[in-house]
Amino acid sequence: MSVKERLITFIEYKNLSQNKFEKALGFSNGYVNNIFKSIGADKLQRIIDIFPDLNQQWLLTGEGSMLKYHVKDIIDRLKKHLNFTHDMQLTEYLGISIETLYIWKESNSFDKDLIKEKLPNIDTNWLLTGKGNEPVNNEKSTGSLNLTTISGYYFPDVSVSAGLNMKLENAENHKIPISIPGWGSDLIFINVYGDSMYPKYNSGEIIAIKNIEFQYINYGFPYVVVFKNGDTYIKYIKKGKDHDHILLISENKFYDPKEISLDLIMSVYSIKGVIKRELI
Repeated sequence: MSVKERLITFIEYKNLSQNKFEKALGFSNGYVNNIFKSIGADKLQRIIDIFPDLNQQWLLTGEGSMLKYHVKDIIDRLKKHLNFTHDMQLTEYLGISIETLYIWKESNSFDKDLIKEKLPNIDTNWLLTGKGNEPVNNEKSTGSLNLTTISGYYFPDVSVSAGLNMKLENAENHKIPISIPGWGSDLIFINVYGDSMYPKYNSGEIIAIKNIEFQYINYGFPYVVVFKNGDTYIKYIKKGKDHDHILLISENKFYDPKEISLDLIMSVYSIKGVIKRELI
C-alpha cells in the first residue's frame, strides 16, 4: 500500500470526502489524487497538526497502527481513573453533554484543554496510550448524587421537536436524575412534541433515548434523528435511493416521507423506552 493509499484509508475512516479533507487542511482541490511517492514536509506537518491521532510513521512507512490513540480507550481510562462506571458520570464531571462525548468517540478527537483544566496533573502519555504509571488523583468523587444507580437524566425543558443538541449543550438546563430498573444507563429523557408519530408516540409523553452509531441502526424502526442545524425528529428510518440517503417516515400518514442526505445528519438516538402520560 502506498502513502497515497494509506492517506485515503485514513480519510475514509474519518468519514470525510477527499474534497472535505483538502478544504479542512487548506490544500488545493485534487491534492490527494496528485500524490505520487510521498508527502512534502510542510504538507505532512499540516496533516498531523489537524489530525493529531494519525500515526505519522504508519502513514509514511505502513509500520504500526493507523491511529496513535483511540478516544474510546481514553474515555475508559478517565472513567476508571475517576472511579466512574457510566459515561454520564464523566460528562457531569467535565461539564459537557452526552452528545459531545458521543461526537468525541465518533470523530476520535477530544478537548485536550478541557481535560487538562479538570485534571491538571494528568500525564498526557498515560492518557493517550495507557503506558506508564497512572497519576494520583485526589479528586476522585462521584459527586453528591450516587450516579451509579440512575438510568439517566430527564430534561423537562427539552422536546424532540427541534434543537435537541443545542439545548442539551446548555449548562443552565434543568435536569432531573431518573432511575428505572432494567432500562440501562446513560439515557436521556426528553419530551415528545407534535403528532407526526401519533399514535405510537403522543405529544406530552417522555421517551428515553441513547446515542448509537449509524451503522448499527435497524431499518424500519423509529429513531430520534438530530440534524447538524439542531432540528430533531422522531421518525422511522428506511433505506433511501442510495447509500448516501435515507427515508424518514412518520407514523401519522398525514406527513409525507422525506428523503434526507446523510451529510445533513449529526447523530442518531435509539429509543429505549417511553413513559406514557397515563402512567405518570
